[in-house]
Amino acid sequence: MKKDNFKNQLATLGGKLKDKEDNTPLQEITPIQDRSKSEPDKTPKVAETKFTVHIPTELMDTIKELGFKKKKKIKALFVEALEEYTQKHKLIE
Repeated sequence: MKKDNFKNQLATLGGKLKDKEDNTPLQEITPIQDRSKSEPDKTPKVAETKFTVHIPTELMDTIKELGFKKKKKIKALFVEALEEYTQKHKLIE
C-alpha cells in the first residue's frame, strides 16, 4: 500500500464514522433500594455491650459446629445460653 493511498483512507475514516449509526447496546442502570426503607427490621434494636472472654479451644470448636448445624451465629448462641442461665438462676424476690 502506498503512503498516499493510506492517507486518503485515513482521511475518509472520520467521515465514515460520523455517518455510521451507533449500534452499541446501552446498559440499563437501576438503583439499589435501601433495605431500611423497603423492609422493616424484624428485630428491635437493643443496646449492646462488648464482652471478651477466654474459653477452652475445644469448647469454642463445639460451639462453632453447633452454630453451623443450627444455622445460627455464635453471638446468638452465646446470648441464648446466657439468657437461659440467668432465667434459671434468677434471685427469688
